[in-house]
Parts: sequence; C-alpha cells; structure tokens
Amino acid sequence: GLGDVYKRQVEKQATKEIPVRGEFIGTEADNCLAGAVTTDPETLVLKGPAKELEGISYALATVGGKEVRDTIVEQSSVVFMGPDGPPASRKNVTASAESVEVTVPVRQVVSLPLTGEIIEGGGAAREDVEVTISPETITVVAQDIKVGDGAVVPANAMITRDVEGGAAK
Repeated sequence: GLGDVYKRQVEKQATKEIPVRGEFIGTEADNCLAGAVTTDPETLVLKGPAKELEGISYALATVGGKEVRDTIVEQSSVVFMGPDGPPASRKNVTASAESVEVTVPVRQVVSLPLTGEIIEGGGAAREDVEVTISPETITVVAQDIKVGDGAVVPANAMITRDVEGGAAK
C-alpha cells in the first residue's frame, strides 16, 4: 500500500563497486589445463538501498563445459554473492551490467621427465653419486615448446654431501 511506497522513498540510496569473479565449473580434456579466469568488465557498479548493498561482496559469473580443449569466451549472467558465500539479496538493487564476458584460457600441456647429469671432477666420479630428482616430471604448456625437442630445463644444483673419493661442493 501507500506505506510501502513511502518507506521505499526514504531508504538511503547508495552506490557500491564490487569485483566480478569468473569461475570455470567444468572438466578439461586429457592433457589440457584451464588457466586463470578473467571477466570483462572486472567490476560492476551497484545502486540501491545502502542496507542491501552492504550484504553484497562480489558478483559471480560461471561458465562450464565437459572435456574442454579450447579457450572459452562466453557471456554469463552474474549472481550477487554475500561475504560468506551464499547468494545475497538484491531487492531494489540495480547493476551496471547483468551479464559479463567470461574468458577461460585452456591450453594443451605435456609432462616431460626431468633428468640430472653429473659432471665429474674434484675426485668425484659418476658411479659414486646417486641422483634422485623430485618431482620426476614437469608439466609445461605445449605452445611453449616443440614437442619432440629435447627440452632443457636449467637448474642450479649443488651437491652438499661429501662423496667418497673427495669432497664435492
């Protein structure tokens, strides 16, 4: 009734800028990896009663997909989220946009074995040293290397143990 209309006009109107969080809720194909999700715009401006705006922390935009192999660029509607996760009330709240463009970069990856090479010297011989590498493989984005190349990963290794036949440093 009339009382509701009057009450609504008295409520203090406010604006608030909130971040937009993009989230990928799908699965990647084998040997593919989803990267950091970005949104455009990265923030939204909300207008509405100050009390309602206080309960809104961020806007969530999700995109999904199964066995995704390629980068996803998709419009997604946003859900306003409260500080503890659950969707927030948005009564009488308007936003600068109701949907955002979400980009999920998906790249092909490959696992390469890591190997160590002992350079003899200072009285230490290859057969005196046992090398273990952890982790045994490294995952790299396929576009960064030509698969089949002998990829060389530089590592600054120091032998800090005395080896029989002489101290190695």
